[in-house]
Amino acid sequence: MNRFKTTLTAALVTLCAQGTLASDGKLTHTEVVLDGGCSKTSCNNFMGAPRGFENNSHEPKRRSVNEILKKAKDGELVLVRGHLSKFLGDEKYQFTDRSNDSITVILDDDRDWSYLAKDMPIEIMAKVDRDKVSTVLKVKAARPESAKNE
Repeated sequence: MNRFKTTLTAALVTLCAQGTLASDGKLTHTEVVLDGGCSKTSCNNFMGAPRGFENNSHEPKRRSVNEILKKAKDGELVLVRGHLSKFLGDEKYQFTDRSNDSITVILDDDRDWSYLAKDMPIEIMAKVDRDKVSTVLKVKAARPESAKNE
């Protein structure tokens, strides 16, 4: 029994060190898949499902802000390019895409977003949070956009 406790403790320490254990103590699949591959200073590739399969519904869809506001479903993962244009308070920012359309995004303050800057071209992967009155994006990962992506 003591060996089991030691192994469990070591596993929990490892999960906490990787940032995959939620603050309420629950481990979720989303946190492991989305947060596992990005360091706090860079995120070269967003993590996704294995490639080469048809109808891969787990892949985030690249959309414009206008498309997100009109068509995206609650809980859908999306990719969008643009920049953080305004701080709205707390964890909320205004995100503006290349068409100059804007949407509110939430950057969880439990993560280090210091590698991002105002007006820096970035690509974000976010989960759509839609209700009857508003649509916001909860950012899961972000990366500076390189010149070759444009």
